[in-house]
Amino acid sequence: MTNNIQRILITGGTGYVGKVLCKYLSQKKYHVTLLVRRKPEIEYFDNIFFFKEPEDIKKNYFFNIDAVVHLAGNSHDTSNKDNFEKYIKTNVALTKKIINICVDLNVSKFIYISSVKACGVDGKKCSNEITQILPIDSYGLSKLEAEKVLLRSIEKANTKLTILRPALIYGPKPKGNLKLLEKSIYYGLFPPLPKINNKRSMIHIDDVIRGISFFLFREDKNGEIYNLTDGKDYSTYDIYSYFMGYYNKKIPSWHLKIGFLNFLCKMSSGFRHKISKLLSSECYSNEKLTRKGFIPKKDLSKMHETSF
Repeated sequence: MTNNIQRILITGGTGYVGKVLCKYLSQKKYHVTLLVRRKPEIEYFDNIFFFKEPEDIKKNYFFNIDAVVHLAGNSHDTSNKDNFEKYIKTNVALTKKIINICVDLNVSKFIYISSVKACGVDGKKCSNEITQILPIDSYGLSKLEAEKVLLRSIEKANTKLTILRPALIYGPKPKGNLKLLEKSIYYGLFPPLPKINNKRSMIHIDDVIRGISFFLFREDKNGEIYNLTDGKDYSTYDIYSYFMGYYNKKIPSWHLKIGFLNFLCKMSSGFRHKISKLLSSECYSNEKLTRKGFIPKKDLSKMHETSF
């Protein structure tokens, strides 16, 4: 265990994960500092600093900080847009600026919240931390490049780095595609899906917070990377069925045909992007995580439950 960490700076503390992490650490009586672009709605922090661009960040923000949890950056775009420059500016340039300050000041611990998108998708088996398949979009590429920047920066540094790659995060009030899916089902706007046997890895927000805490307060080999998943593989139909059950909606006896969905893909690039999300597999192994001793506590059946 690492017992000397008391003062923690969190970047991106106003986001989905950041809000819960700030609350959790504050309740545990740690001194929390936020580095954010906009004023937070929450009050679970002691100090707050604002920035617009990476060059706005000052060295003094990190004085007397024991650990940094770096969450800030552009999240994965749920549309069909792929703005490479935007992702590089925020996910890479921002990360480089912050790690350079941390190394210069000998900040003890740096936790980077990357994404499983950084390791690419293996079409034959679940991707793991050493899978070397080029990410399919600019978001994944930017996360991978940020990881490389971090690993180079800590080669001869006292700052200890851990990279965590969460899979799709679920929980109360989810974001992104899960939010869109839940809303569509709630309002009865989502058509009945066929029983698709694809595999998608996910993780509950509570286990993301527990995972961050697990590595934040433990000694580990410098520069280790871990996939964060709940260890189960869900089909899109599993997710659809969960939401239908949660909102007490009966699954219709009829369903869309795969052939019709493939026809829609040919009709429009917009349809192609959305339907490929529904039909494709994104499976990631958490074997390394469990070998380390971290066992996720929740699965999709407890999506709307939270401990924090």
